[in-house]
Amino acid sequence: MLATLNSWNMKYMETIIYNGSVYPSENLRFDRIMSERKISDLKPGMERLNLEVRVLEAYKPKVVKTKKGLRTLSEAIVGDETGRVKLTLWGQHAGSLEEGSAVRIEGAFTTAFKGEVQLNIGVKGKVEKIDDDRVVQASEVPENKPKAYRGSEQARYTGRKQFKPRR
Repeated sequence: MLATLNSWNMKYMETIIYNGSVYPSENLRFDRIMSERKISDLKPGMERLNLEVRVLEAYKPKVVKTKKGLRTLSEAIVGDETGRVKLTLWGQHAGSLEEGSAVRIEGAFTTAFKGEVQLNIGVKGKVEKIDDDRVVQASEVPENKPKAYRGSEQARYTGRKQFKPRR
C-alpha cells in the first residue's frame, strides 16, 4: 500500500497498487481486489474467491453421504472468457443456479479432483444474479479447464522447489 498526495485538492490519500493497477483505498478494500479472479487463475486450495461467470450447465440437487453426515449439493459448469470449471454448490445454495444466467460468486474455495480444479460454494459463500452483459455469452466460453498439478509438476508450474521431509 502506498500513501500519495492527491495534487488537485492536496488531500492525503492512501492507494493500493495491485498487478500494476492503482486503486484508491477510500472506496475499495484490498482483500476484495486480491480475491477477484478469472477461471484460468484457479489453483487447488484457494479460498475467499470472487468470480463473475456464466452458468453453462446446471444439475438438480442431490443428497450425498459425507464424513459429516448427509449433505445436499448440486453441480454446475460455469465459465468466463478464460475457461470453464465444475462448480459444487453445498447446502442452501444447492439448486439455486439456472442454465444461461450470469452470476457473481463470492466466498468460494477450490479443491482438486481427478487432476482438475473444482470450485465450491459452502455456507460462507454467496451467489447473486448480475446483468447479462457483464459476462461473456455461453458460446464465447472456451473449453479450457484449470488443471490441478501434483508433486514435481506443481514445482515446475510454480517455479518452487519441492522439499522432501526429513525422516
